[in-house]
Amino acid sequence: MTTRYSDDVAEMFADMPDTLTPAELTTYLPQSRRTIDRWIAEGTLRAYRLGGRVLVRRADVLALVRLVRAAS
Repeated sequence: MTTRYSDDVAEMFADMPDTLTPAELTTYLPQSRRTIDRWIAEGTLRAYRLGGRVLVRRADVLALVRLVRAAS
């Protein structure tokens, strides 16, 4: 059952690029940019700096969504 649930999450974000900025992430999640920035600052969502840009990996977004779904 967990595998099916995980596959559903991956399918939900199938069109998401491998890396994206926090601003771009707001088009995929029903959260504000401020919330996403807070998650990054708190360590809830892993992000990386590359050339002055903050980037979030698709895999890290999927992991967060799976964690939140499992907790609810």
